[in-house]
Amino acid sequence: MSAAADEAGIGMLVLIATFIAICILAVSITRSVSFILSSRDGRNERVNQIVKVSVRRTIVGICALAALASAWTYWEGARLRALVKPTDCDNAQSADGRYTARVCYLGSRIVLRLYERQSQQLLAERTYGSSADDPVRLYWKPDELRYEDGADLGTIHLPPSLYDRLLAKLP
Repeated sequence: MSAAADEAGIGMLVLIATFIAICILAVSITRSVSFILSSRDGRNERVNQIVKVSVRRTIVGICALAALASAWTYWEGARLRALVKPTDCDNAQSADGRYTARVCYLGSRIVLRLYERQSQQLLAERTYGSSADDPVRLYWKPDELRYEDGADLGTIHLPPSLYDRLLAKLP
């Protein structure tokens, strides 16, 4: 499937999700107003009850959307990382010889992997975009590896943090 078809599909999905969210919001508001105005007695209590339920639902909805967005981003990155071929990569070694960095080019995306030199165990991984056609420059320091991430410099601490090591074990 082409990139244009993927983008069109994602755009249609966003439009449908937006329409569904607006419909749910309209039904919820209508039901809430109907519930509040159902009788004169206890109106303030019903308003408070509706506010509490609405706040709770909003928080749960935002958390669910954040989890879905995070999962989608991770899935896209994993799919991209699976396409890496050793022929598309450059290797660099740290000055002390303890680490090897592999920079793999996938069009406008770059996958940077940091390995322990002796065991070849993957310690950390970064995926980021680059608009430059030049090879990525790596800057080895005694306690960190710095790499060009667009206009900024990204950093992997040496030795990598527990978080980096755990993420590197995921697909």
